[in-house]
Amino acid sequence: MEASQNDKLLIQEIQNGNSEAFAVVYERYADRVYALALSFLKDEGWSEDLLQEVFWKLWEHRERLDTQENLWTYLFVLTKHRALNKIREIKNARMKMDHLLLKSESLGLTEQVSIGQKELVACIERAKELMSQQQQLVFELCKTEGLTYSQAGERLNIAPNTVKNHMVQSLKVLRTYLHKCGYITFLLLFLK
Repeated sequence: MEASQNDKLLIQEIQNGNSEAFAVVYERYADRVYALALSFLKDEGWSEDLLQEVFWKLWEHRERLDTQENLWTYLFVLTKHRALNKIREIKNARMKMDHLLLKSESLGLTEQVSIGQKELVACIERAKELMSQQQQLVFELCKTEGLTYSQAGERLNIAPNTVKNHMVQSLKVLRTYLHKCGYITFLLLFLK
């Protein structure tokens, strides 16, 4: 599908490093990219991360953009591929964890796994201490109680977008801290 004249101009400007043109593209397509990611991943946090990743890749590879290509088609394909990769990544991590748990049970290591789980929970609690009070509250409501951003927003009397922003920030803190603690495998399982 051929790009519209407006998209062609935006692509050219982005190729030249024009951040204002990039901001226009972000404003125009971010909601659609997020909705597409959510349709694949079924998780608001992962979808928000994927949205940021897609637009980062767009900016990172701007010199290679084709001015004849439809911008939405490019973003659609990029989002779809990244979402499918994320699904595979999550599935593989879960399969590895299932295998690890089965193996540990067959070897009588259930107690060691239980100790490992306690250490992980302690690491998560320490990470939560690094979050702002509002981020901690949003994290508890969305991840522990399983509320949607809208439900958490109603309970806290704040906008769902504000909840989403707090959640994105709290997940960044948690990912960084879990990585620092050596729980890379658990990142995919816990932060789904």
